[in-house]
Amino acid sequence: MSDNGLSNRIGLSLKFFPKIMVLLALLVIAVIAVFNLFDHNEIGYAVVVQYPNGSVRVITETGIFFQGFGRLAVYKTANDTIAFSSDPKEGEPGNTSIPVRFRDGGQGRVTIDVTFKLPDDKESLKKLHTDWHSYEQLERGLVRPQVNNVIQLTATKLSSEESYTQKDLFINQVFDQLTSGIYEYAMIVDQEGKVNFKLKTYEKDGKLVVERQPNPFQFYKIGITKVTVRDIDYAEEINLTLKAKQAAIQAQVTSRANADKAQQEALEAKARGEKLIAETVASEQARTAGAEQGLKRAKLEAEAVRVRADADAYAKRANAAANNSLDAKLNAWVEANKAWANSTSSPPIVFSGNGGGGKNGGAENLYPLLIMKMLSEQTGVNVKPER
Repeated sequence: MSDNGLSNRIGLSLKFFPKIMVLLALLVIAVIAVFNLFDHNEIGYAVVVQYPNGSVRVITETGIFFQGFGRLAVYKTANDTIAFSSDPKEGEPGNTSIPVRFRDGGQGRVTIDVTFKLPDDKESLKKLHTDWHSYEQLERGLVRPQVNNVIQLTATKLSSEESYTQKDLFINQVFDQLTSGIYEYAMIVDQEGKVNFKLKTYEKDGKLVVERQPNPFQFYKIGITKVTVRDIDYAEEINLTLKAKQAAIQAQVTSRANADKAQQEALEAKARGEKLIAETVASEQARTAGAEQGLKRAKLEAEAVRVRADADAYAKRANAAANNSLDAKLNAWVEANKAWANSTSSPPIVFSGNGGGGKNGGAENLYPLLIMKMLSEQTGVNVKPER
């Protein structure tokens, strides 16, 4: 390539260089303008835009909005949780657990999680931004200090043991004071010099209402949705005392449970013994009843034998009596006939086919004797006529 051709190319490049630079500058300005003229808002967040002329606009709608070179401040309107922990996660500040001193002088540190929610109406968000300028400043300057204050004041009204054994009471009081305001107390000193605290109350609509300090969360419409006390790390001497008391209480509970169990076992053993005794008594009674029944049956059988013997004896006596009576009658009848045989009168009984007869009337006079013989043989009566 000749020197003249190279010179011409360089000349053309120098000629168009200003135009190219202008185009690049305009492109950069356009890009910057695009990113500063428009932005977008996500769900669960609100954006406060402060324009160059000083006006402020709150964006709660999701999607793209006109920024107009304004300064943006993003606020989270969904639930957010801040942790006060002695063991922070990576990227979090150091030990943020809350130091407390209890009514009895015991000390400790409270590890707690507090979940809160910002208002979603534009006027309240605008007020928050006006007073705190950013979400980080709101959390650092309002939320954390208020939680610290409530925890520390609540601890001063409880003893170390109460906070240990009545953890639910501690959590409920913290939650109530975060949502509705810190309690107002009156200090009372008794005759022994012991200091006590009593809630200040007043009557409203016939009900006693607790007096409270102004609540900044209510002022900014910040809602406290959850409070979780994860741990209370007591000072070593307090921790040892509380554990010893807890061990003693547990031992007492165990001892009482064992005593109740022993008593229950004794009652069950007594019930089993009483059941066994009842079964034994019932069995003995059944056996005795069987023996008595057998004895009664033997007596009845003996009585039946005796009655049968008596009946037989009676029958024999009756038969003997009847035989004796018959013997007497037959003997009398024989004597009558003997007397007739020796006399000339008519016989007392005449057996004759023709109705007649005499003293020596023949065979008919032998018939009564035959009858007497037959009766004697049938009845067993011995009739011995005289010859």
